[in-house]
Amino acid sequence: MRYFWTPSSFAERIFYYPTRIGHYYCDRRYHFTCQCDTALQTSHRLNYMLMLVKHGRFDLTIEGRHFSAERNHLVLFDCKQPHEYSAATDDLEFYWLLFNGAQTPALYQEILNLHNTGHIFSLTDPAPIQLGMTKLLTYGEMSQRAPEHTSSDTIYSMLCHLLSSGAPAGSDLDAIITRSLAYMDQHFDAPLSVEDVAGHVSLSSSYFTKQFRACTGYSPYEYLTLRRIDRAKELLLTSGMTVKQVAFETGYNSEENFIRAFKKKVGLSPSSFRQYPI
Repeated sequence: MRYFWTPSSFAERIFYYPTRIGHYYCDRRYHFTCQCDTALQTSHRLNYMLMLVKHGRFDLTIEGRHFSAERNHLVLFDCKQPHEYSAATDDLEFYWLLFNGAQTPALYQEILNLHNTGHIFSLTDPAPIQLGMTKLLTYGEMSQRAPEHTSSDTIYSMLCHLLSSGAPAGSDLDAIITRSLAYMDQHFDAPLSVEDVAGHVSLSSSYFTKQFRACTGYSPYEYLTLRRIDRAKELLLTSGMTVKQVAFETGYNSEENFIRAFKKKVGLSPSSFRQYPI
């Protein structure tokens, strides 16, 4: 999936703003170069790219340097500079964001100076970046344009996380929530419950649920459900698995429960979605 934004003149002067965002699943055929037609468009090359790898591996060449990016690696580069990347495995999954803003060049350079590792960052906790990407994707799904200051806040938060990633977490609660996000993202394909996640971070289910919602905007159950449904959509469209196999592959304990949850969120049964994908 991918979404487009055209910033207002006010946003261009004042805010950080997205121009495109996507969540892709790719095999080794995926390849992108700064010499392709899309990359030569002004709407692409005058932006900065932020990528988060969730599965598989990327091979990249940025400004003449070769990199490899794997699970939970972040990639950041200036699209005006030479760049090329391709999927090195058949199970590549990644989020990507094209963005800009009046202060972006300065903040971008500060991030590169801080990490001193080129354009690839291996962060201890990439969960805030995924949360920001998910928020922006949600804004893209809205029938109306999201207020530009909310998108700006989200992008700024992600960039500040890159700046502060070498420092200790701001609070014990921040660390607990980000640990729980990472745990859910790693185990959503198992029959994981909210009680399991709360136990992993040594909190009661009720307290964990309250704090998780306050920090993320989701209940833990909703986050797990949406993560599973996203993966189920991809499997329904790209694999030959039966609906029952998809159910168990995405952490449901029965085909019936999966169909019920899928239909509630998507508005179609899994079989109908496979025939008429939204």
